[in-house]
Amino acid sequence: MVVSTENPSTAGTRRPIRHRHHCGYRANRFMLWLGGSCLPLGYAVVAVAASWFWLTDQKARQASADFLRRVLGSCPRPRRLAQTWRHLRIYGELTLDVSVALAGYEHIHVEPPDIQLIKEALRPDQGLLVLTGHVGCPELAAAMIQGLGQGRRVHIVRYRAPDDPTEYFYRTHWKLLRDVHWINSIHPLSAGVQVMAALRNHDFVGMQADRATHGRSIPVMLLGRRAALPAGPFTAAVLSRAPVVTAFMLREKRRYYRLHLSPLRYYDGSTDGPAVDQGAAIRRAAEDYVADLEPLLKRYPYQWGNFYKFWELAPPAGASAHSNSISQTGV
Repeated sequence: MVVSTENPSTAGTRRPIRHRHHCGYRANRFMLWLGGSCLPLGYAVVAVAASWFWLTDQKARQASADFLRRVLGSCPRPRRLAQTWRHLRIYGELTLDVSVALAGYEHIHVEPPDIQLIKEALRPDQGLLVLTGHVGCPELAAAMIQGLGQGRRVHIVRYRAPDDPTEYFYRTHWKLLRDVHWINSIHPLSAGVQVMAALRNHDFVGMQADRATHGRSIPVMLLGRRAALPAGPFTAAVLSRAPVVTAFMLREKRRYYRLHLSPLRYYDGSTDGPAVDQGAAIRRAAEDYVADLEPLLKRYPYQWGNFYKFWELAPPAGASAHSNSISQTGV
């Protein structure tokens, strides 16, 4: 089980401080074997692990309670505590499902989405920017999006610490994503260059757009309060002129998932025009993303995976995104 309790900083371009709970490569390998052999037994072990994190990780528990308060409303403290435990347990099950599915076990069922309209709308001379988030199972969405590629390369932007045993586990056991090219966001400038190059080469790029870990950010209203989104994904949408789609893979019930896709959108901010035009396009892209994300958070609240003080990191009210470049924001 992996639970991220990152403490991102929106000031400057410092690297994010990341605190990831995991038990190393062997423990992840054991959980994969257990889930592949008997998924219900794997869920039982996840419930034990979730109970441990719930008892020992106060920050994750408080972050969960803050989020659930916004999406579910007020309730008595005992009920809220039960909800936070359920939140950690379900997100742990999602993590197990991802590894089991991507390792090639046929225990997870994904409802085929209606992607014909997107296939018909995509032109050979266009790339595709896929925006997702830390909700549900974005890696499963990446596996499904590969079917849209029609021979084009798929790139996924992800923070990949080279010495992290969990990341090593992902690289060695996620068989269904072996043909994907990973763009490491640990180096923002390099990642930004690679993203723009891939889109201009008419490839597909997948990015999570709900966690402002470093660099510039865009203030938005999410669940009734101002929050900060990373400017990088939306800047890439504008500067590349590639079509954009949001994609969230969410669990309908145990073992059953459905891919939620938005219509294709275009943000034609001119790289030679006034900066204010680019800024307006970037902000519109961020607002469209929130419009897709917020209803899903209300419908699937226990699949949210940002276990930190999400709403306390919003930039000042006067913050502006129009001066961002892809190299300034990172990705």
